[in-house]
Amino acid sequence: MNSVVGKLASCSNVVDMVVDPVAQSELIVRGARDSRNGIAHTLRSLIDLCILICATRSVAMTFRASSSIILLMFVGLALLTQQIAAQGGCNEACTTHDDCLGRLACINGACNDDPSIDTKECSGTTCNPTGTITGPPISPSMCNSAEMSECCETGKQYKLYDCSPPITTPSTKGTLTLNGFGAGESGGGASSCTGQFYTAEDSVVALSTGWFSGGARCSKSIRIEGNGRSTIAKVVDECDTRAGCDEEHAYQPPCPYLDDVDASLAVWRALGISESDPTFGTLNITWTQLD
Repeated sequence: MNSVVGKLASCSNVVDMVVDPVAQSELIVRGARDSRNGIAHTLRSLIDLCILICATRSVAMTFRASSSIILLMFVGLALLTQQIAAQGGCNEACTTHDDCLGRLACINGACNDDPSIDTKECSGTTCNPTGTITGPPISPSMCNSAEMSECCETGKQYKLYDCSPPITTPSTKGTLTLNGFGAGESGGGASSCTGQFYTAEDSVVALSTGWFSGGARCSKSIRIEGNGRSTIAKVVDECDTRAGCDEEHAYQPPCPYLDDVDASLAVWRALGISESDPTFGTLNITWTQLD
């Protein structure tokens, strides 16, 4: 209320001011386009102009301003409609955060919930930690750091999760990582789906806990698309986000991504990515279950 009174008091000294609707329209356009909060800027500009016109004590000025404010209202409403229509909703393509509606963020080329402010417009639920584990005393010989794997750090806290992002159609965005599925490799024990080990030539993957769904996707085939190519792999294990830092998990931390597709070397090669490629080890992909 005090800010409005202040605006009215300052406006009383501008009786002879000429309201230029074209110039004010240009200011509104710039306010709407130069900020992610363009809608709010547009509304504030309209309100400021209304206060200015209503505070002017000149009768002639008020008459002239009445037509100006009507024009500006139409311009403002048109801008609001245009901006809302141009912004994308959940899973729509985007380049920057400005392309997404409301509090959504542009993540991996699509509008989605913004993890920095914990929105849940797209998922409907929030994936929160269920607990933590502390890295135990570990000697270098205890941890298997092959396939670019990280070893648990003594005393470090690691968050645990039992969820993954929602499955979307026609495909789901994920993060492709590298895993070894052979005996003594970084994957730890044998496949939780089959009890077997696999070689680097086998096109197999482990899915993060939420997507693994308690084994519901065991032995299912998925199509993975990335780097302009696609390949098919079989789900044989879980990339565990609920446990880690123990012998079963090769003394590695819990699965690093909630949207992890932890793949064998054969999958990476099928996507045309070699060990010398800068994207080798972590790649944004999409995947689709085929059966």
